[in-house]
Amino acid sequence: MFVFIPALAAIYAGVGVAMLGALGYESATDRQLTSDGGARERPAPAAVAPSASTPPSAADIGAFARAHASVVDLQEEYNRRIVATNDPEEIRRLRSEALSQMRTSIASNGLTVPRYNEIYVAASSDEVLRQQVVDQIATLPTEGEPNPWGTR
Repeated sequence: MFVFIPALAAIYAGVGVAMLGALGYESATDRQLTSDGGARERPAPAAVAPSASTPPSAADIGAFARAHASVVDLQEEYNRRIVATNDPEEIRRLRSEALSQMRTSIASNGLTVPRYNEIYVAASSDEVLRQQVVDQIATLPTEGEPNPWGTR
């Protein structure tokens, strides 16, 4: 059973999914990936507050659940691959590839990265929304089962 854990992934506008500790970040606030897969120091952002955007619809929650499950799967896959190598160039390449795959997964599930982030932040602080996401994720096929959405 999949449980929604807010610390698994975070999205930064214009950067994509930051795989945090799985990719060797000290924390989400002190490093970000560059376009070539490297990392650079960045100033700590202001506290992330829930967006004043439109609350997520049932369709948004379903899309987010599918995208989030896929992002977590990708995070786990790339974490294993990164841990298995000591080559800095390969690590940079894998980081870049992971971010690209995560962005693609989010888009293929019908969300933009900023919208995914809005829902992520909202679900992190709204217990009702978080439970809706968890319930949606629980309905997703597990590995080896047919996937009616063609994603994940």
